Amino acid sequence: MGHDPAREPPFFFLKPADVLTPSGRVVQYPPKTVDLHHEIELIAAIGRGGAEISQDDALRHVFGYAVGIDLTRRDLQAEAKRLSRPWEVGKVFDGAAPVSAITRAEESGHPVSGRIWLAVNGETRQNGDLSQMIWTVPEIVSELSTLFTLEPGDLVFTGGRRPACAGRQGDRRNRRGRLDRDRDSLSWRFWSPVMAAGTSRPGSRQADHKVNFAHSLTSGRPSMKRYQHFIDGAFVDSLDGAWFETIDPYRGEPWAEIAQGTQADADRAVAAADRAFNEGDWPAMTASARGALLRRLGDLAARDAERLAEIEVRDNGKLYAEMVAQTRYLPQWYYYYGGLADKIEGSVIPIDKPEVFNFTTYEPLGVVAAITPWNSPLLLLAWKLAPALAAGNTVVVKPSEFTSASALEFVALTEEAGFPPGVVNVVTGFGAEVGAPLVAHEKVAKVAFTGSDVSG
Repeated sequence: MGHDPAREPPFFFLKPADVLTPSGRVVQYPPKTVDLHHEIELIAAIGRGGAEISQDDALRHVFGYAVGIDLTRRDLQAEAKRLSRPWEVGKVFDGAAPVSAITRAEESGHPVSGRIWLAVNGETRQNGDLSQMIWTVPEIVSELSTLFTLEPGDLVFTGGRRPACAGRQGDRRNRRGRLDRDRDSLSWRFWSPVMAAGTSRPGSRQADHKVNFAHSLTSGRPSMKRYQHFIDGAFVDSLDGAWFETIDPYRGEPWAEIAQGTQADADRAVAAADRAFNEGDWPAMTASARGALLRRLGDLAARDAERLAEIEVRDNGKLYAEMVAQTRYLPQWYYYYGGLADKIEGSVIPIDKPEVFNFTTYEPLGVVAAITPWNSPLLLLAWKLAPALAAGNTVVVKPSEFTSASALEFVALTEEAGFPPGVVNVVTGFGAEVGAPLVAHEKVAKVAFTGSDVSG
């Protein structure tokens, strides 16, 4: 996509899906060419389709990333241009687009820098950095969506600043496996540390993360994301630094690590919620203002419904059709209770004692512990969280140890919506270590849970 450092207007071309080639598969050297060029590029895999996508919203449409090679029969392309014929003939042939395994953006982050390079026969042919891309991924996705309606599953080759590299029949196999070429065949291999696209992400060291990202692109097993507790408005590790793995039921493999809390972590979450209930912005906030925050949270949940559904499927193994229906309906709870927040009314009750003024009023209780199950995590969380917040309580959520990830993704939306620190907290772990201390805590005024008294 474009090649001019002065950022000339971008240009695009399409390759059909049948030219895609997974890493490791042998590709026959294309006929009628002696000038085969190859260029390694970052690939953005589209997860949410759409048209006229803004740059600000573009990354929400990206499912994940890979590295790939754009192969071009340069001599055929040049001849076609000379004869004023369609030059795409040089771009479209069997195996013209070798692509590595895709890493989910939720695990890798969105790459903004990091080395990306290509070696043939032990010689580095390309060596650049993603920060040198002429057009950023958001710019590319946004621009493409003005020309085409992007569809889930589209793979967008992002182009490169470095020039393409010439290759010939007879290039010999690279001993490290970066790019193998033997006689009339090509075999493209992507594995750490020989071909990689690194990323920069807050909270990670780039050098370490590059290796993890390379491994995830090549081995098919993604680098695992770590989910921390959310306490007092910040994501934090367990006090003892412990983690446990959460399993993707479909693959039977761990896909993320979850902070393994203890009573000490439960205590600090309750302390944060109790402090937020009694001090600062939350108790001073009007009921109408609380309702506005809940409606804003509903808007954010609607915006991220597909992403949240994907995470729930990854964690609990249920069908996407079921989970996305739930997450798309999820905002309605926050809209309903957002509207109800300033309509909580007491009453004056007549009695037969003229000297007594008898009335009732409703006040928030304090800290609510919300324990949620594995099967519909965010939907059943909404049933507890939305009314508790509408009434002015603060909440400590303890999700099921089998499906903690979506609650931790969702709680980030409460921060984005503007809820003060400590109003919503999530502490993860096992029932005996976190759930029981929450239920028994002297500062927890109410417990809301789904399930039996044994398993809930």
